[in-house]
Amino acid sequence: MNVYGKIDEKQEESHYQDWSVPEKREGAPIPFFSILLWSLVATAISVVIPLIFGLVSPQQTQDLYTGWALHQNGQMYTDYFGTEGLLYYLLTYLSQGSILIALVKWLALFGAGVFLFKSADTLTGRVEEAKQLVFVFNLLVAGLAFGGGYALLLALPFLFYSLSIVTNYLAYPNDDKGFLRVGMSLALAFFLAPIPTALFAATLALGIIGFNLGKGHFVHGLYQFFASALGFSLLFYPLGYYTVLTGSFGDAISQTLYPVNTLSLFSNAHLLENTAFYGLLAIGLGSLTLLFSGLFQSKPAKQYSLSIAASLGLLLSLGLLIFSKEPVNGTHLVALLPFLTLLLLTGIKENVSDGGSRRRRRREKKVSFLKRNFYLPLIALVYLIVLPIASRYLSHPVTYQERERLASVVKQQTSSEDRVYAWDDRPDFYRTSERLAPTSLVTPTLYTANDENKTKLMNDLKENEPKMIMVNQKVALWSDVESWLSENYELVQTDTSEFKLYKSK
Repeated sequence: MNVYGKIDEKQEESHYQDWSVPEKREGAPIPFFSILLWSLVATAISVVIPLIFGLVSPQQTQDLYTGWALHQNGQMYTDYFGTEGLLYYLLTYLSQGSILIALVKWLALFGAGVFLFKSADTLTGRVEEAKQLVFVFNLLVAGLAFGGGYALLLALPFLFYSLSIVTNYLAYPNDDKGFLRVGMSLALAFFLAPIPTALFAATLALGIIGFNLGKGHFVHGLYQFFASALGFSLLFYPLGYYTVLTGSFGDAISQTLYPVNTLSLFSNAHLLENTAFYGLLAIGLGSLTLLFSGLFQSKPAKQYSLSIAASLGLLLSLGLLIFSKEPVNGTHLVALLPFLTLLLLTGIKENVSDGGSRRRRRREKKVSFLKRNFYLPLIALVYLIVLPIASRYLSHPVTYQERERLASVVKQQTSSEDRVYAWDDRPDFYRTSERLAPTSLVTPTLYTANDENKTKLMNDLKENEPKMIMVNQKVALWSDVESWLSENYELVQTDTSEFKLYKSK
């Protein structure tokens, strides 16, 4: 059966046609060197270059600030706002928000590549196309995660390890061992990137449920569910108990669910912008083609059950981006990466050994897997890499220069114990000035889509009274903040045109 070419006549009757259990074969040797090389290239492009040249996204900059600030004072979720998992912030803490995070990400991408190759090899038996899939995956990483989305990338080896166990069962239904490890792996991924992990876990569950319903493996399904749930619980409760001990459990839950709780259709000022940006770019990435092939093109049952679930996961992830009330940023598209990868995997034509298929396969080599899908990461690389570079060095160079200049001024005129605040659309100011913010909401444009967080920000500013406040004149001041600022602060004379600097009276 060929997803992209002519469909075999024997498989036109049904998507679920051949339920025979194949004999388990030995897996192909893993190309460790090439995976190591491509993961290094992806890490250099998506992490090292943005950190060196100041191209990191605002959200990722806040996460790196959090890792640095935790060494100074406070604890996660109580004193620092974050929508990612506890283990992710532990890693940012250990790296102190520095370029050392690149080493961890390199190891994560290497592990993800290994398990992705094993999954593709097991499910399809096409070694060369499995290698090409890993290459395309790393190119997508380089573009979609250019300067952000690092939490999900760190979770990928655990997500793809779970996938490798699931694909082993789909390929060999009599071998359903390892589902305890599926749950444990998903628990670790959850404490790195909670929402993407929940969507990926649901995708795997739907794929297995569809496959088991077709096979009539009801007992297998029950065992897999309880084994996975047990494995998840073995790690989830001990790790989650830390937030109970520190008294931050409620904050951790509310902050983790913030991206979901703030979704809006009717009162969303970003809706049109989100639809145009994320929707058009997703189409440019080939999402419509992958969705069509995932939903409608005939393929073996073991691949079709997974492709249906991956299509739904992709649509849901895209919906979360479109209805979000957070500022638009290209790195948010990294949330689509696991599902794009799954659809690419299930689009690989299964290896067959009969003579006619061999002849047809030789003809189809002219249109390889890599050539069919190379345009996907190419568009991501060109657009998503050029966009922040153009913004930083062509559109707003003065903004960045003045921000750094005022950060130096603030560093000279305050002590390390003083708190400062940046009324800005980026939190770079804190690391440059080496000063902490008086609130967990370090900018008024991030994570303030709900009234609760807006009120918290205003109250924190009044209670903690930062020594100095830098105001980006392009970021509108809230009316109550403007009146409070005029009553309690005085303007500092500077030679900047886009920023104003205030100090307490």
